[in-house]
Amino acid sequence: MKLLAGFVMRSPWMAAVIVALAAVVALVLPPVTSLIFFLSGASLGLVTLRLGARAGLLVMGIATSVLALLSWAVIGTTSAAIAMVGMLWAPIWLLSLALRTTVSLPLAVTGALCLVSSGIAVTHWLKGDLTSWWRMFLVDAFARTGPEPGPGLTAWIEAHSQTMTGSVAAAILMGWVGSLLLARWWQALLYNPGGFSEEFVVLRLHPAVGMAALGAMALTQFGPPPLVHLGVDLVFVIMAAFFISGLAVAHGLNVNFGEPVGWLVGVYLLILLFPNQMMTILAATGLADTWVDLRSKIGRGE
Repeated sequence: MKLLAGFVMRSPWMAAVIVALAAVVALVLPPVTSLIFFLSGASLGLVTLRLGARAGLLVMGIATSVLALLSWAVIGTTSAAIAMVGMLWAPIWLLSLALRTTVSLPLAVTGALCLVSSGIAVTHWLKGDLTSWWRMFLVDAFARTGPEPGPGLTAWIEAHSQTMTGSVAAAILMGWVGSLLLARWWQALLYNPGGFSEEFVVLRLHPAVGMAALGAMALTQFGPPPLVHLGVDLVFVIMAAFFISGLAVAHGLNVNFGEPVGWLVGVYLLILLFPNQMMTILAATGLADTWVDLRSKIGRGE
C-alpha cells in the first residue's frame, strides 16, 4: 500500500492514471471488483489532502478525460466518466478538502453524512414514491436475466424495494468515507507514521448527529406516510456513519486493553461472519458513544 501511495504522489499524471484505471477495473465485473473503487477515490483523496484543492482538481480533470475517452471508445458514451465524477470523485475531493482544512475526521464523516442525506431528501422530493420506482426497477432487472419472478422472488422484491434507497445511500456513504480513511492512512504512511491510528481511535461523532438519528427513528414511527420512507432511508445512512464510529470505538478499546492480538481480529471476523448483526451492534455502539464516551470509561484500569 505504501508503494502504491508513493506512485500516486509522484506526479499529477501518475495519480490521474491510477485514479482512472482503478475506476475502470472496478467497473469491469461488479460487485466482485467494486472494492477497487476505494483505490480510485483514495488516490484522489491523497493528492488533495497533501497538495490541496488545485492539485486535486487537476488530477480529477485528467482522470475524467482519460475515463471519458476510454468510455467513448468502448461503449460509445461518456456516461461512465460523468457518473464517476458525480458519485465518487467530486465528493471525495470535497471531503478531502474539508479534512485538510479542519483536521477533523468527525467533521469529515459528518460532512459526508450531510451530503448523502441531502441527496436522499432531494431524491424523495423529485421522485416521490421511490418504493414503486425500485419495485419496477427490480422486476425489470430480473425479467431481463431470467424467467418471470415466482412468489418467493416477488416477496423479496416487495420487501427490498422499500429499503433500496437507504441501502444504496448507506453504501455510497461507506464508499466515500472508506476512500477518505484509506487516503488518510496513506498520507500517514508516507509523511506521518502512526498518525492515522492516533486520529482514528478517537473518532467520535457530535451528539447533534445522535439527536438526528433519534429524530429519523421517530419519523419512521410517528411521521406522516410520505415522510416515513424518508425517515427509513435516513436511518440507514445515519447508522452507516455510526457503524464507522463504532469501529473507531473498537479500535480505541483495543488500545485501552493493551492492544491484544485477538481483539480486532475477532471484531473483523465477526463482521465477516455476521455482517448485519455486527453492523447493528457497532452502529448502536457508535450512537451510544456520542453521549457516553465509552473509550474514556472502559479498559483503562481505572
